[in-house]
Amino acid sequence: MRLLSHALFFRIYCLLIFLNTLILFGSQYFVYTKHWDLYWFSSFFYREILLCVSYFLIFWLLSLLFCKLPQLAKGIAFFILVISLVCFVIDVFLLYTFDTNLNSYLVIVALETNPQESADFLHNYLTLPLFGIYAFLGIACWLVWKFSAKLVLIPLNPTTSPKQQKNIAFRLYTALVCGILIILTMIFTHTKPLNEDWSDMIYNYTKQTYRAIENTRGFIEEYKKLNANFDTLAQSLQVKKAKNNIDNIVLVIGESTQRGKLSLYGYELPTTPHLDKLKISKPNNLFIFNDIISPHAQTHESLSLSLTLANQDSQGIQTIHKKLPQKQWYEFLNIIDAFKLGGYHTISISNQEPVSLFGNAAATILKRADEASFVNVNDKMSTTKFDESILEVLDSIEIIESNLPENREDIEGAKDSINLTTESALKSSTTNAIKIPADKHRFYALHLMGNHAKYYNRYPTNFAHFASKDMLCQEDNSPQKGANIEENMHYDNATLYGDFILSEIIKRFESSDSIVIYFSDHGEEIYDFRNFIGHSDSKISRFMVEIPFIIYVSDSFIQKHPKLYKRLQRAQNTKYMNDDLMHTLLDIAGISLKGYESQRSLIATNKAFLKSRMRKVGEKSNIKDYDKELKTQESYIQQGLCQKKE
Repeated sequence: MRLLSHALFFRIYCLLIFLNTLILFGSQYFVYTKHWDLYWFSSFFYREILLCVSYFLIFWLLSLLFCKLPQLAKGIAFFILVISLVCFVIDVFLLYTFDTNLNSYLVIVALETNPQESADFLHNYLTLPLFGIYAFLGIACWLVWKFSAKLVLIPLNPTTSPKQQKNIAFRLYTALVCGILIILTMIFTHTKPLNEDWSDMIYNYTKQTYRAIENTRGFIEEYKKLNANFDTLAQSLQVKKAKNNIDNIVLVIGESTQRGKLSLYGYELPTTPHLDKLKISKPNNLFIFNDIISPHAQTHESLSLSLTLANQDSQGIQTIHKKLPQKQWYEFLNIIDAFKLGGYHTISISNQEPVSLFGNAAATILKRADEASFVNVNDKMSTTKFDESILEVLDSIEIIESNLPENREDIEGAKDSINLTTESALKSSTTNAIKIPADKHRFYALHLMGNHAKYYNRYPTNFAHFASKDMLCQEDNSPQKGANIEENMHYDNATLYGDFILSEIIKRFESSDSIVIYFSDHGEEIYDFRNFIGHSDSKISRFMVEIPFIIYVSDSFIQKHPKLYKRLQRAQNTKYMNDDLMHTLLDIAGISLKGYESQRSLIATNKAFLKSRMRKVGEKSNIKDYDKELKTQESYIQQGLCQKKE
């Protein structure tokens, strides 16, 4: 009653609800247009109810404070409004320009930007259409402010009878109680958003600033260490330039993809129709490697080894008889710098978090490319773009004739001077083309979001091919429950979408001298043989480390590199652990440098080392010998527990 009887407070309340609702809807717009379903409706509904109830309680308390300290109450109300308006202006700009509202990554970018870079950035992105949007929203806010006092169902005035006042109060308190009950019901029935973010802008800005400061220190430190180490390391590497002269080497890094869930590897459902068709139509161009595993079940731990010359032994997990010195991953040469030293122009395109909260190896390494693009400038796994965004960046690349400086240091200096600016950090969200010199061979590193949980966020609705009834394991023929079956359905649909993405990447390189190498950082367990979903070194299983490893070579590649082609062909059944991946990539390119060991290559002509090496996976407190302890684990399907009833 007090809130509604105070026109100023009620107007501010209505305007705050309006502003926050617009940002809430805008932040989810991409998902709504691509993946509209009941979950996203309930997510929006939950946050909107939470917003209305929480602000109502705040302004109800302010109306009580107004009776004792009117100036203080007004000051607090206006402070909330002004801060919200500032946040609103910033979020509208970010949503319009980069399809995201404020997140911790953007806070870090802003903090690292100097005034001149900020001025250049604003000059590029403050466009006439954006000002038109601001003008339209300004008019809308003015209308809400002007007419909000008239929105009360039963107008309050001095002639309102006590009975009418009681009726109004009863309705308000009933609505408030209902809102609280809805929130509690959604919490206790687990129907609230799984990745909960409050819709209030002030809360979000406070939270993201805190996350930026607390959770990205590791990235900055690792990047500095890597830079410092590289300058010293490069002088002692004794580099021999690439001798195989392959025009395009394309490394595609998947995410959380279990080998056993691909029909290409024998899964009964057709989850990889494009690759299956390619295997039939061009069997000489597609190599399927059957016995490759990841060293860990977690992204950072796995990729910090796969993308550098570090390995399990250097991290204190002994896989050979000789004990190796232990060093941190960033003390070793990484794949991007190795290919740059070998004479390649490097391009990285990632749909993963630019600054990860779970480890920074991949982002740190990929940022060192000559051209580094992050299509996902959000830091929320629930609202990331689909992997097809990587294709858009690939299509924007132009191969141009240019006169490059002969001095490698000049190139590096020019690159380093722009790599960490706001504009370059966000350039992949714009339509600017990436220009690449034609006189250099090219190394691409494409980092997909792949099958990262939550799986239903990883594919658009037109790839929702499989339904729960299609799953091999059902409640009536296996230990799996309804929710488990639905997770498998979403996972298979995400795999189907990943098959499309990989086939589209291959199409873009099939007419040139190219090799496309695909692997996943680790696998995933989806209730395969126990009541567990996800990936963790502490609960490691074969399903978490068995990864797809696929190589496509173009017809031109086969003609130009016949000896290398034969080596690839002979290696398809080689047992291999992917912490040594970088040795394989250097071998393919023909780059020789200090630290490279040919015996660690997947396509090594002498397999003695690979045969003798133990494949120990996981963290130090839970090391497992894959071949002795994990390989024999059987899924429900392999145990014959998912036979469909006649």
